[in-house]
Amino acid sequence: MSIRCHIPRLPRCWVLATVLTAVSGSLWAYDDPEPTGPEIISVYPLAVQRGTNVTLAVRGRVLEGAYAVVFEGQGITARVDRVEEVEAPLPDPETIADQSQAKDARLRVVAQVDVDAQAGVGDHWLRLVTPRGVTNRMELRVVTEPIMREVETAHEIVERAQAIDYPTVLSGSIGVAGEVDMYAIDVERPGRLFLEARPSRGALAKKFRPSIEVLEYRETFFNPQRLTRVVFADRALGSEKIIMDRDPRERESLPVRLFWDVTEAGRYFVRIMCLDGWGAPEYVYQLRICEAAGQLPVEHSRPVGGRWRERVFTRKLGADRLREVWSRGLWQEEVPHDIEPAVVATDGAQTGQVETVVISPEADISVTAEQEPNGEPAQARAVQIPGIAEGVIQKARDVDVFKFQVASGQKLAFEVETPDATRPEFNPVLKVFDAAGAEQLTSLQRSTSERLQLLAIGAKVISTFEKSGEYYLHVKDVTLRKGRPDFVYRVLIRPQIPHIGNILLETRTRGSEDGRTDPARLNIVAGGAAKLTLMVDHEEGFYIPSNQVAVSLEGLPAGVESLPASSRYKRPALASPLQFADSGKHQPTTERISVVLYARKDAPLTELPAFVDVRCRAVVGGVPAPELAIGRLPVMVLKPHPEQP
Repeated sequence: MSIRCHIPRLPRCWVLATVLTAVSGSLWAYDDPEPTGPEIISVYPLAVQRGTNVTLAVRGRVLEGAYAVVFEGQGITARVDRVEEVEAPLPDPETIADQSQAKDARLRVVAQVDVDAQAGVGDHWLRLVTPRGVTNRMELRVVTEPIMREVETAHEIVERAQAIDYPTVLSGSIGVAGEVDMYAIDVERPGRLFLEARPSRGALAKKFRPSIEVLEYRETFFNPQRLTRVVFADRALGSEKIIMDRDPRERESLPVRLFWDVTEAGRYFVRIMCLDGWGAPEYVYQLRICEAAGQLPVEHSRPVGGRWRERVFTRKLGADRLREVWSRGLWQEEVPHDIEPAVVATDGAQTGQVETVVISPEADISVTAEQEPNGEPAQARAVQIPGIAEGVIQKARDVDVFKFQVASGQKLAFEVETPDATRPEFNPVLKVFDAAGAEQLTSLQRSTSERLQLLAIGAKVISTFEKSGEYYLHVKDVTLRKGRPDFVYRVLIRPQIPHIGNILLETRTRGSEDGRTDPARLNIVAGGAAKLTLMVDHEEGFYIPSNQVAVSLEGLPAGVESLPASSRYKRPALASPLQFADSGKHQPTTERISVVLYARKDAPLTELPAFVDVRCRAVVGGVPAPELAIGRLPVMVLKPHPEQP
């Protein structure tokens, strides 16, 4: 249930600002065109507990005749109970995020889900199977805590607040614009609690931005029982860079997290709402409340399921980092290293030939911790290469300085990790200066315009040092106005390693390839073909003619064969004309590789999707490297459908 909040008349300047914000937001909104096949829009509840049986409601489009539920991974099974039509609420033109929400899901598939007691904790990918093929995927989160559901009656004020206990995980939704969900919680003793509001990926695609607010009754001069805010949070902490031309349903669902120091026992109220006032049936969220012990302010990224995270602040930089990077290239100890051409110093002196420095994957990585004061080059501690410089930006205007030695022509990579606080709270910036104080390198990504506009702050930057000597690494927060004990950083300085970076797998089901959202599945009509495209990042000099990337597919359905194809697909360009300055230091070179899957006319029709393992490997100088897992792609062979787009 929901209730619409009363909004008083606002000054004209406020109204104009709101309109401009809404218009600009719609320009960056999730493009929701007509579906290219069966499509899941939302799953409710978002979370299930281990060892339980639950009823799941899946909303979507083109779901007529859905007959099976499939999961990627083990531990969860499900069956379709029924498919029913649902009445879509009329959109409010004053509060709707974008007009695509008017095309709301009209079908709901009700399924019975069995969760094994040993099912893995975390996201499990769910798909439906229909006569028109397999749907896109949507997450279903498995947790260990008890699960509650939001009541169907209105609970927008404290008098109607839904009572909950903790630790708990609650599934709720902001079904219509202006809805507010209020929960009452009784805290028995002072301490520290952890609250998290996590939107589903489908809700994130629809621009759902949840906020968490804790309130209590306090005595004031005018009112002995005034409802007063205690704490508030609306920032999704994480490091994933939003790339607007990718399917937003494939973004990580970054939660809004709040650490609450409770000073007095008593009754408190937790209010969840959409910060922008919008609402839709797919605005599904998971509210988690528990003790704060052991909880991190942000989830840290690791290579899970073959997904490599090259340029995020929260990936782990550990003692095995060299081995991890080399696993995406090819270490050839027995092959003599190339000799680079002569390097000419800035003073005109020729330094002669320089042997390329190739670091072993088994090399030790030293760790150098800061020692205050270290704000000046004379106070800098020396970092051995490969090595990690680590420290804390404790206070405003804190700058930590380290020094390191390089050889002439040496190619180095600088990687930054924020193991505790991270963006948007902590934004560490690197700058490298030579002995004369001239800036040689920065992690600030600027544009090519004369104003040198700041575009981003990179978690990785590479450079070639033409002159040998001593250089100084400066680390600070981008604003110089903030500093906290949890502003911890780790900077790995290492020789560059040519390797394959991030790999994005996309499928397109329209011949025009007009940038429609990617369902990450292939439904192929017998006698027809479909294409998948890999966007492969070449890192640290891997992009040379003698290096190649080979792609393989395993587990294709009977009667389906893979064919190499020319890659004419270009990802839609952003409207902004800004370009990166020194892009080679900040951005990888991206190669597009296409593969066409052709289903013969006599190919057997498939009742369930075949999950095809997509892999690739680097080929360096004609020598293949070990395979890299990219992902599993569901493929079905269908009979022609007269209404299929």
